[in-house]
Amino acid sequence: MEKTLQKIVFPINDKLKYHYELFYRGSQCGMVTEEGREAMYISDGMNLDFASYLNGLPNNKWKLYSNLKGLRLELEIKGDFILSATGYSMRPVTPERVCFSEKEYHMSETGTVTVEFPETDEEFLAFELTALDKVWLFGGSFIGTYEEEDVRDVNLAIATTTCFKEPFIKGNIKAIREHLIESDDEIAEHLYVNVVDNGRTLSPEDIESDHIRLFPNPNTGGSGGYARGMMESLHMEPHITHVLLMDDDVLILPESIRRTYVLLTVLKKELHEAYISGAMLDYNKMYLQHEDIGTIQHDGFLLRAKPEMKMTKLNKVMKNNRELPYMEHPYAAWWFCCMPREMIEKNGYPMPFFIRGDDVEYGVRSHTQFLSMSGLCVWHMGFANKYNAFMVMYQSLRNLLIVKASSHDIDDCDVIGSMDKCFSERLKELNYDSAELICRALEDFLKGPSFLASADGEKIMKEYRVLNEQMKPLSEFSDIELRLDKVVDKKEGGMYLKERIPFKLTFNGHRFWPESKLKDEVGIISYEGVDQPKRIAFRKTLLAVNKYDCTGALRHFSKERFKELTRRYKALRKEYNSREEELKIAYSQAKKRFVTEEFWREYLGLDK
Repeated sequence: MEKTLQKIVFPINDKLKYHYELFYRGSQCGMVTEEGREAMYISDGMNLDFASYLNGLPNNKWKLYSNLKGLRLELEIKGDFILSATGYSMRPVTPERVCFSEKEYHMSETGTVTVEFPETDEEFLAFELTALDKVWLFGGSFIGTYEEEDVRDVNLAIATTTCFKEPFIKGNIKAIREHLIESDDEIAEHLYVNVVDNGRTLSPEDIESDHIRLFPNPNTGGSGGYARGMMESLHMEPHITHVLLMDDDVLILPESIRRTYVLLTVLKKELHEAYISGAMLDYNKMYLQHEDIGTIQHDGFLLRAKPEMKMTKLNKVMKNNRELPYMEHPYAAWWFCCMPREMIEKNGYPMPFFIRGDDVEYGVRSHTQFLSMSGLCVWHMGFANKYNAFMVMYQSLRNLLIVKASSHDIDDCDVIGSMDKCFSERLKELNYDSAELICRALEDFLKGPSFLASADGEKIMKEYRVLNEQMKPLSEFSDIELRLDKVVDKKEGGMYLKERIPFKLTFNGHRFWPESKLKDEVGIISYEGVDQPKRIAFRKTLLAVNKYDCTGALRHFSKERFKELTRRYKALRKEYNSREEELKIAYSQAKKRFVTEEFWREYLGLDK
């Protein structure tokens, strides 16, 4: 039995055209209309290498995840050219090229060229085109061969939740409909989309069509939106076998969804309970992969399993496709996460966190394997240029405390220790409002599960986010000299011992240190909470800068705020220590109800 594993893709919009090396390497080519169809035009003498993030085939992953028996390449093409079939492996850290075959073609009419790949352990397979004259490439595919018993039927439902992101969601639905549901591809009869509208601003005319449904929902955040999407997917006809959770503020590549579907149909039996984790690439730096799988560390902080990498570099693409070592607490973020129906039926629905941490909690709760490969991705608006203290200092920390208390899944993770460290660091950098958000996170956690069950997440967000720094254009700080490229200096060293001791003993001048000895010169720091001890040490004023949008906010030294917040946090920590076991019992018992359909139907008002 044959399966089209990967189709050759071209840049789908103007933004991606600037990052053509995600698709192929060599000189940039234009897209033209030839014979009434879109084609890539390759002029005489050009050489294009399709060993790229989106068009190369990660052979190691397809063979690891499925029982692939054979592979061939088919190209629909016209012109005079040389076609080379290639493979790459990291030996030891540099990609080494192998050429399996090379043949010259002269095609005056559009036709199909086929190349069989040999059985090989090369990690990455691709092809190269050298134009001997004008060449038009209309498309192509990598086609795999499988035994019939290794292929299964799959019905995939995308569950996406949106709230006031009309341009993104309408564009994504249009792309899915045109490139997948209305295509002549196998997926067309097996793909469904459930759009959950938390903002209730969309109409059925905006969204609905064959295989696409719209569900107005109360604004219960991502947790409520995804819970509704899961629920509707499990109750729909035909019988859905897998649910793909996907963010709204992303740019999608329909081919990523198609490849996910194909992978599901050929997964090895021992991987049938695994989740497929799509990567998040930065919408503003489209070549940069931010994360594909994350983990909770023992110190209680979240960490992406791989460093940020430029996916225009072949060595990074291949490194990205190396299988990760064992991780104790992995999870897949819900910008693109596909899970089997059976795992939802087994594990239940998300916790009612509103936003942040629901995907982390669900991932560690599932105790499953997470699969990833290059080409399965979305472009997200990113985090660096829209850091939100409320999200990080309140939502994330509060919800991680609940994850810790409600199960034994992360017993070895020091979540309260990470909160202590965050609180201390925010005070040192004069970010008193963020320190207050941490206090509120601990206060609300201490209210117990009844608070979580009845909390109005939208109201809390509106009330608490006033503590986010009010960023202003840097032009309003024209009297302060700064360089954007030096806001974060990776070469900047730490403190000397003679500087570090008084800095720590005085808590950056907040204790045992006269204000008259503080420096008048404004310290320039990153607004994201980057560790910059030299810059924050003993300053009366700091300018926190967002270098991405050229804004900043002034922070002023205050012993009074320091004392008030320190006393408050110490009292909360004392209460936490005395009630820790009681809260664990309460949250773990409440969780049994929180993840049920009965709870979510009541919470969302669906039975009214």
